[in-house]
Amino acid sequence: MLKSVKPVIRFLLIALGLFLVLFALAGLLLMMQADAVLKARVEHTLSRVYGTKCSVARLEIRPWTGQFIAHNVEIANPAPFPEGTAVRLGHVSVHCDLLTLLSATPTVSEARVSDATVALRYQVGSGTNLLTLARRADELAGADSSTPLRRARRKWLIKDLRCENTTVNLSTNLIPMSSLELEVAPFTVNNVGDHRALTTAQIGAIFIRNLLNETVSVKGLLRPIVEALRNETDSAPTQDASLKPIEEHP
Repeated sequence: MLKSVKPVIRFLLIALGLFLVLFALAGLLLMMQADAVLKARVEHTLSRVYGTKCSVARLEIRPWTGQFIAHNVEIANPAPFPEGTAVRLGHVSVHCDLLTLLSATPTVSEARVSDATVALRYQVGSGTNLLTLARRADELAGADSSTPLRRARRKWLIKDLRCENTTVNLSTNLIPMSSLELEVAPFTVNNVGDHRALTTAQIGAIFIRNLLNETVSVKGLLRPIVEALRNETDSAPTQDASLKPIEEHP
């Protein structure tokens, strides 16, 4: 009796092992497809927010921890600036509260940007490429609130936004110079949106403006460039309390 049962048990164990292997492979394939789908969606959303070509080299999803990591995010220069990359973000890590992920306003405990390279360009008559990107995001944010359908877009509640290890390469036609490389001190924006849920466009505008403000505040920046950048940022409407005031360093 036992001899006749053993082959059946062995067969069931083998079948169970094969099922688990196939299930793991299916889960891995589904995760890879999810990464690809989300990557394409992120690229589309960023391109829509900034009105220019945006790309993401690789996207990681860690569902059990609620973490999303984007690698090598690139935002191209807007017109009328020369072709090229305006902002390159080496790593963007977003930590979400799993209990709120499926709600209308998911909560992000921290969004961290690291190893960023910014090609800040100022042109007389056109302003800066960064502020042009921020203004386009502002325009989209205004359009998103103009109709009931767009007002229903998902919004995000972000507790902290941190940027670190950022290098800015500044070029301008204001004065004769090739380029100037600057290191921006790490900065954190707490309670982004002043405890209000924000659309992706609003978040994009806040990030770019804070990055520009921190660049203007860097020590050693040439005074004509400081004045030009300050005049432009001061003339731009500040739509959010998350923006820091510009302080000049002696």
